[in-house]
Amino acid sequence: MITTHNNIDFKQVNKNLKTELSKMNFEISNSASLNLLSRAMGFENYNTYKGIVEQKEEQNISIEELKKMTKPQIQDFIRNRLIINGERKRFEMSGYEENTGDCTSHNLDILNKFADLGIYDYTAYLFLDFYKGCGSLYMRYWNEYNNDIEIDTYGGMSTSEIIYDVFVRTIFSDKPKRRRG
Repeated sequence: MITTHNNIDFKQVNKNLKTELSKMNFEISNSASLNLLSRAMGFENYNTYKGIVEQKEEQNISIEELKKMTKPQIQDFIRNRLIINGERKRFEMSGYEENTGDCTSHNLDILNKFADLGIYDYTAYLFLDFYKGCGSLYMRYWNEYNNDIEIDTYGGMSTSEIIYDVFVRTIFSDKPKRRRG
């Protein structure tokens, strides 16, 4: 395993590695080079490196910065934030559980990874429920007391697509935001 300084330019080091290997007649794809460099640094692969190291840089992103991003960029942000200890967390969509409440707790933990962005500042309640792969979102905007919303459109959607939809309905909406503190 190689040791590095905390703030190296990973992509530049990768480019240099690929160039040096090419000079020695080793042709290697960019993704293979990224994985090789990641392994040399002690990570399982480049995605693990990204999830552990680069994720820390993305943690403090503002809503204004998110709003400037494209949908695929936002979904990448969501996926990266959900990599914990090298493993990407996903919603448990089966609805089946060994112990009562396991799925609900697991899925709430995932949704709470985005609480710092203010997704709960727009709602009196926000809850996801899954059964046999189909998800439902139950919510009420905090100032619309007689307007409970149930959205049954999450069949076949990925975790990042569902969270993106929650963003659209909360932090990207033009609904009033509850003041906190």
